Amino acid sequence: MEKLADKIWTGYYDKFLPPEMTRKMLDNLQRAENVLKGGDEYFLLCAEPESPPVGYCAFRDEGEKLYISKLYLLEEHRGKGLVKFMLDGYLATRPDKRYRSCYLYCNAYSEASVASYKRLGFVIKDELDREFYGHKTKDYMLEKEL
Repeated sequence: MEKLADKIWTGYYDKFLPPEMTRKMLDNLQRAENVLKGGDEYFLLCAEPESPPVGYCAFRDEGEKLYISKLYLLEEHRGKGLVKFMLDGYLATRPDKRYRSCYLYCNAYSEASVASYKRLGFVIKDELDREFYGHKTKDYMLEKEL
């Protein structure tokens, strides 16, 4: 997953975040040793059976809400309905759960991602000014009723 994260993040996030911030976030948040500590359920997405992964996602059960902590795709696979596929696929594995909603955080400057989430029915519920590794940024908290 680390190599996939590097490929997804490098170049894309550097368009609106300082490259050193992207690197620090990758090194601290997307590495196996840190991923395993978080308690989220991680999944790799392959576009075709037996093909290399094109994205990854992570979910955390929070009772009536589902937190989508990671949802990343290679640039060439964006806009093909794979985000909906990942979310629907996860929910199908949890027929015992009746989530009221799901939510995620998205960098406000990632306009394409925000637009994609809105098309899927997510609504901006909050705007947060954050600081990561000495760099200020803005995130949206988006939520979708299920």
